[in-house]
Amino acid sequence: MQMYSVRIRPDVGSLVKAMDRWLLIAASFFITAEVFTVVALVSPNWITSSDDSGSCMLGLVMTCKGSGNYLECHRETSLSLYWTTCLILIIVGMVGILVTFCVLITALWKRRTEVGSIVKWISFFSTISFCFAALVFPIGFVDDEIGGDPYYLPGRQRIGYAYICFVLSILFSVLGHVFINKICFPIQSVN
Repeated sequence: MQMYSVRIRPDVGSLVKAMDRWLLIAASFFITAEVFTVVALVSPNWITSSDDSGSCMLGLVMTCKGSGNYLECHRETSLSLYWTTCLILIIVGMVGILVTFCVLITALWKRRTEVGSIVKWISFFSTISFCFAALVFPIGFVDDEIGGDPYYLPGRQRIGYAYICFVLSILFSVLGHVFINKICFPIQSVN
């Protein structure tokens, strides 16, 4: 009985197309995370409250106060230490996500399938920066304007849609990071 050994050689063209697809998916997740972060950052709707005296919306860069249909908005100039830290962490994460997105698009444009481990680490630290910002933000509830405790809002206050957008941006950056790992460490073929 004769045994034949057959060596299957993968089609390089199909591997490149598959890697292009992974690059495009990862870049889509990262740009979606960036958009959600920008929407969350410019919105004053991180913490909302309304009572008989009027309504208030607090954000990291803008605050709106007023009564009825009239709200007066102004740029926030005096953030607490916790919210300043949160803002810095978000900006660092946004820059990292933007760099990751640009490298992915460049790799797709120049038809390079290997993006290197540097992109993996940039996306990892950007995602970690976002996660730390999400953990630091609720510590700032001790601010005099809110009057709560760390991680506890008083009954008249609630989380606004901007914080939810920011949490969604964390989700999309994690998904992008998962796809980056798929690109950087593809399944090795057995020789």
